[in-house]
Amino acid sequence: MLFPGGLMRVGGRHLRGSKVLPLLQRRLALAVGSSRFSRQVVVLLGVLAALLLLNLLFYLFGGISIEFVTDDPLPDLPSLWRGDAQPPPRGRQCAAWLAEVDPTGAGSEQRDWQRQPVVVAAGESRRVGGCAVGCLFTRSPPDHDACDAAVVAPPADAAAAAGGDEASSAAGGAGGAEAGGLGGQAVPGVAAEVGAACAYQVVWQRSAREAVVMPNASRVVAMTSSLSSDVPLGQPSWRDHAFMDPPTSKHASPPIVAILSHPCSSLQLKLDFIAEVSRQGVPVHPLGSCLPASDAHHATPLAAQQRLCGHRFALLFEELAPLHAMSPHFWAALACGTVPIVVAKGSIAMFAPADNAFLQVGRGDEVRQVVEWVGYLLRSQRAYSEMTRWKADVPSDTFLALLDLPIVSPHCRLCLHLATKHLVAWDESSTRKVCRCWDEATNTTLYHLYVRERGTFPFLSFFLNASELTMAHLMRAIYRLYHGLAYRPLWHGHRPDALSAGGATQVRVFRVYPLESSQEMVLHGSGAFRRDRQLQDYIEATPCPRLEVILV
Repeated sequence: MLFPGGLMRVGGRHLRGSKVLPLLQRRLALAVGSSRFSRQVVVLLGVLAALLLLNLLFYLFGGISIEFVTDDPLPDLPSLWRGDAQPPPRGRQCAAWLAEVDPTGAGSEQRDWQRQPVVVAAGESRRVGGCAVGCLFTRSPPDHDACDAAVVAPPADAAAAAGGDEASSAAGGAGGAEAGGLGGQAVPGVAAEVGAACAYQVVWQRSAREAVVMPNASRVVAMTSSLSSDVPLGQPSWRDHAFMDPPTSKHASPPIVAILSHPCSSLQLKLDFIAEVSRQGVPVHPLGSCLPASDAHHATPLAAQQRLCGHRFALLFEELAPLHAMSPHFWAALACGTVPIVVAKGSIAMFAPADNAFLQVGRGDEVRQVVEWVGYLLRSQRAYSEMTRWKADVPSDTFLALLDLPIVSPHCRLCLHLATKHLVAWDESSTRKVCRCWDEATNTTLYHLYVRERGTFPFLSFFLNASELTMAHLMRAIYRLYHGLAYRPLWHGHRPDALSAGGATQVRVFRVYPLESSQEMVLHGSGAFRRDRQLQDYIEATPCPRLEVILV
């Protein structure tokens, strides 16, 4: 800016015009030099960035061959996704892909079970009809390679200890008709040398009181009256007992009948218990085959079952029986509406149709308790009627599941058990399984599961994602699966008509459990899934888990 007198203000100083130009030239030269340096720095940084990028690209791709996603469902390289869950091929949905690449679940992957039936060498020949797998019992297997199992006789001492009157009682009592063997007894076995050539050996006997020790226990299939055995026998059934009929008239005197049938061990203790109950004012009528044949109270097991129905109470001594099996007299008493008074060391509630359907004492010295109970119930008809009210209502789900078990014959259940063993072995050796898929759309893992109803063989498949690994989601998914198929459970047409009233025929999911679990653990123990964590741990550890369900 020019001021009077030819002065110019530059940088806070007043200069004459002759001195301004040299100063401006010097500052312009400095500015130009600074701009050139900045451009050089920018160029240098760009070159360095390019070199770093090229080095990174060479590091990533220079020594690696790139594989694109193909339609091959099982890439050889290990999965780099969540856990071992693999993403589906490009353009595919997880569920559809898993359904395509996993085993069908029908159980026919390694064997056509109708064309190649389960072959059991036994002392009888029969082809079992109405079974989910082909089932053939034969005295002479076509060849040893085709023999899946052989019914072998237990050691003579164990058979003798387990036989006798008790075995005939079981055969003639609850579940006796289901045995289907010769004369209603256990299926006769074959020679030991024949059984040794088969894949499995089957010990088929009704008694579970005596342990049977066989060599090569891993190859033994146990069939006894115990629910803990591989194939339970002699369980009560809808066919053998009219459980839902009204109680029969109770006019026999005295009000309590005590059944003294095999085993006859501790007989004197039982007689002393009966005498003490009678001494305290409640008469007891002893009856059974353990009493001398000349005694007027002697009766065969079947006759004792028939006669107990006229009494209001049946005193039963189950203290020597295993907790996973009850005597036929217990089931007979429930069927005719006689209240069982059970002397047993462990709880028998697991076998009852309702919590108040029986009385139980744990020791033989609890006579006073029995007398007080019976006295009260004799005075109160209303209280007594409450103990048989389950007949007019619906029994417990556990009771329904127990009575539905013999709907499938033991012959068929043995064949199903053997076929399942083959299927499990094939599963363990198979490598063509994916079983779970990483769904990028939902950012979660989808699990592939299989399920079948107890007593059947083919499996149905369904899916759960990681957020649905809970008991509520599992039960709901299985219910929707069967409901969507309009599925009829095995018990359809076998239960009494009385259970058709009040919506009792609506199918419900009762128990879900891993394949090959014993019925004792499923119905009364920890064999079935009950907690979310239990379910999650099992599914995470078991590829393509095969489950079994009880529908009630």
